[in-house]
Amino acid sequence: MVIIIKKNLSNFLLFINILFLISSIILILNYKLTFIQDLPTNVNITSEAVIVMDSNTKEVLFEKNAHTKKLTASICKVLTAYTALKYLKLDNYIIVNEQMVNVEGSKIYLEVGDIVSIETLLYGLMLRSGNDAATALALAYSSNIEDFVYQMNQIVKSLNLKNSFFENPSGLDGVTNNYSTCYDLAYIMSVALKNETFRKIISAKTYNDTLPNGKKIYFYNKHRMIHSDSNVIGGKTGYTKKAGRTLITVFNQNGRELIVITMDAYNDWNLHRMLVQNYDE
Repeated sequence: MVIIIKKNLSNFLLFINILFLISSIILILNYKLTFIQDLPTNVNITSEAVIVMDSNTKEVLFEKNAHTKKLTASICKVLTAYTALKYLKLDNYIIVNEQMVNVEGSKIYLEVGDIVSIETLLYGLMLRSGNDAATALALAYSSNIEDFVYQMNQIVKSLNLKNSFFENPSGLDGVTNNYSTCYDLAYIMSVALKNETFRKIISAKTYNDTLPNGKKIYFYNKHRMIHSDSNVIGGKTGYTKKAGRTLITVFNQNGRELIVITMDAYNDWNLHRMLVQNYDE
């Protein structure tokens, strides 16, 4: 009798395990089918990593390698801007020094001795991707750039994002590396968008200022879709040889705010446009 009970119990447990396995397979298949159905039709995904996220709900509508760590290039400046807005006052001024000027890559062409506001530096950072502006903002917080970068990483930590780490405020990857993921950057962008000043800056097509010494400042937003697509709220461009092309675009798609991010991509402008067209509702 004991043997029969054990045998029946063994068969019963085997039956339960089979049911569990079948249920798991069905769930996986349903997930995959849902994902495939959500895949934009006739869209060639020309990027190593992609995400489409609803800015308000944080819902991921589409993704490819969204949690894969990648070099950020200049799209890390979204976090730089957000950190600066958190710790610096817009109407404060700094005097430009040699350390701010002697940087690689894209610049807003600051000159030693220029007196410039934090606000102007932020526009130069986000519209022209100025690495000199990024350095100036960091040095406006502390004479040690690493102190500002520490605060960038503290913000990331506070958001419980575990796949990002930043070593500089500009995105340059020649000496130091900034890495993140499409998901982490989309989440950071969604948080930054709650700041009205940040929204105003990234949505600007141009920016003008006159420095105290009479020098005229004019910035034209590098994000070309700001100028050509009325549904685009803002975004950020990025490129280095190591990272490839990186791009963030925020769309108002029929009242729904969507964040699209691509990393290590080509034909990214068209890809961003085609991805959101799938969510016409």
